[in-house]
Amino acid sequence: MEFNSETLMKTAIEEMKNGQHSEASRHFDMVVVSDASNIDAPFFRAYCNCYDIKLGEMPNAAIGFTNAFIRYVDAVKALNNPVVEREKLDYAITLLNKLVSMYQVNSKRTTWTAPSVGLSISNAASTMNTNCRNKLQTSRANISSSVMSQNDTLNKSSQSLNAGFVVLMAVGAIAFVLWMLWGVVF
Repeated sequence: MEFNSETLMKTAIEEMKNGQHSEASRHFDMVVVSDASNIDAPFFRAYCNCYDIKLGEMPNAAIGFTNAFIRYVDAVKALNNPVVEREKLDYAITLLNKLVSMYQVNSKRTTWTAPSVGLSISNAASTMNTNCRNKLQTSRANISSSVMSQNDTLNKSSQSLNAGFVVLMAVGAIAFVLWMLWGVVF
């Protein structure tokens, strides 16, 4: 059965919305190959590639998403249609918010078992969000204030989480040094 790009896009979007990220990524990839002019497929593929991966792969996936986000903003701006721009970029920010939230959850879960991995994931979330926000600001993107307000709230949460990780790592380092000194003294 042969699919056209439009059918593949619809299928992939439906899979993405249903949490079938691996399948959606594969279908978005097929759209990229069959229709190089489609600006949505590469971005959505990068989004889907942030799911169904190992925790250690999350920082690299965040970099891939950030790069795709930056290219997507440029492509959407090139359409010169403020209504379409707002619609597409509001949705892109919504996806960014979902990723940052997911990264924060995984970071918290990982902190107690693998602190360096948890910190790496937390930093990836913060960097991804900051770089995407910077792109929106420098390009003077047409976005809804309500969507950016949600991102602002998420950004503040991410910053406090990072501060907590630094304190946790410092306390751990001090505890380790004291434990080592205790062993030397006694």
